[in-house]
Amino acid sequence: MFLLGAAGTAVTVEAQNTYNTGVLMRCAGVPSAKATAVLRQHALFYAAKADERQAETLKAATRSLQADEQAAPWLLPGAVEAGDEPAWFLTLETGYDPRPAWRSYRGRALFAHGGLDDSTQTSTVLKTIKGYNNPRLSVAGSPRAQHLGLIADDLCKSAPEYVNSFDPVIWNAIDRWIANL
Repeated sequence: MFLLGAAGTAVTVEAQNTYNTGVLMRCAGVPSAKATAVLRQHALFYAAKADERQAETLKAATRSLQADEQAAPWLLPGAVEAGDEPAWFLTLETGYDPRPAWRSYRGRALFAHGGLDDSTQTSTVLKTIKGYNNPRLSVAGSPRAQHLGLIADDLCKSAPEYVNSFDPVIWNAIDRWIANL
């Protein structure tokens, strides 16, 4: 199995969403204190999703940030409500923890990650995978690659519209991995 930029190997969906939003806010110039407050509101949203007793705390935190024009665009809803189509932040089971599944995985896998990934916190994921102490799990990375294995010059300019060529470091690692099978 080959996985590219797969946060689902080492962190929850909530953690990945939080990391991605934090990077995007930093790149958009949102001051650190406001970004922290927004991410706290995100955590409250996910807590209210898991435990409805947190709903009032979420509403209060959301109200306090809605008037702030730098924070408001980044907020999750102030209430958890079931809808016909889930929004991006609910499309996957946010509380799912993939680590037990990967600890018990018995197949071979190569996890490739880039150092300029705005979606996946590469350092955390690679450290976690290595911590599984499973010789059948291999990791490869490139400091210049973004989430899809494309060469990027900057974390804030790593989205597909800014990049156009695959990073040979990652693809050469795949070739070596396959040859060693």
